[in-house]
Amino acid sequence: MRLLIAFFLITYSVFAAAGPGPFGFQIDKSKYENIKTRYALTFTETLDVANITYTAYTIDVKALDLKGLHNGTLYFEKKTGLLKCVLLNVDAGRYAAFQDILAEKYRTIDRTRNVLNDKYAIFEKDNTIIKLDAPVLSRLMRLIYINKDIYNTLNRDDTKKQKQQQKKEEAKKL
Repeated sequence: MRLLIAFFLITYSVFAAAGPGPFGFQIDKSKYENIKTRYALTFTETLDVANITYTAYTIDVKALDLKGLHNGTLYFEKKTGLLKCVLLNVDAGRYAAFQDILAEKYRTIDRTRNVLNDKYAIFEKDNTIIKLDAPVLSRLMRLIYINKDIYNTLNRDDTKKQKQQQKKEEAKKL
């Protein structure tokens, strides 16, 4: 029982930062230059979304001190150096605890209620979307903090791809 209470206290303190973002990283406020002085970052990739270039860095998760955290990636807008997305992979067994903590702190936009399928919950605060995503057959869940405009752009692109795929499938049937 003491371990469970300690986990909740540690987890809650991680999410108790002033604005949306884990470990004190704030979406649209934290800068690459500041974060790299406190944490070991390793360049991963450069990618373009809606004609904006982002650089991705993995972060040494040992420095973050969160039990069950497997890896983390930070995405910065290349031009401004501002943090735009944090992607964390955490043990899926912690889904309920994370969902409860996030639901207390942020406005819930959407969530699943069916425990037999993939589970997800989406939260919002200011210009940040927080998504907790636990695929049913995975031992890991994703915790994503992302700029709302980027999130909407990615969702719009996914919707277009799905519609194009449906049209192709319908055309094949004819």
